[in-house]
Amino acid sequence: MSHCKLPSFEEATDNLRSFLANQGFQTDLVWICREAVFIRWSKLYIKVPLQNESLLAERMYNEGIRRGLGVELKVFCFVAGSPCCYVWIPEDSTAAEYRMLSGLKLCIVEQNRQVIVPIRNRIQWTWLNWFGFDGLRRSWTDDIPRRNTAFNNQVKSPAGQLKRGQVQ
Repeated sequence: MSHCKLPSFEEATDNLRSFLANQGFQTDLVWICREAVFIRWSKLYIKVPLQNESLLAERMYNEGIRRGLGVELKVFCFVAGSPCCYVWIPEDSTAAEYRMLSGLKLCIVEQNRQVIVPIRNRIQWTWLNWFGFDGLRRSWTDDIPRRNTAFNNQVKSPAGQLKRGQVQ
């Protein structure tokens, strides 16, 4: 494990806000999880109103510090002008090398990548996820952490035993 010096989560998010402001974007960050994003063909569906997953983002960031392989803060789209962000951490040093990651990396995804369709209706969202699911295809949205499986960590169960893959 290589060790890189990373700022605190608060400092890193301040860096991301400055980066966005320098590019002419709004700086009100919305941290998002995979459950709020659905991709099908050339459309990116986003469940709105967005629930800010800042605790998930901070947890992922701190795990990235613990691993010492680097952390990427990524803006993957804008909804109503607000940057939707997530934290990506490499599984191992090879994944970090492929992403050219050695410290804190700030990224804004190309804006014309896909059509963004906000979905407000819960029934429509459920239908899209049920009938539009294609679990065999890999997409760039797979890097967005899931709420309940953000990273393969160890936490104590209520019985006091360690279990893998659970998030408190």
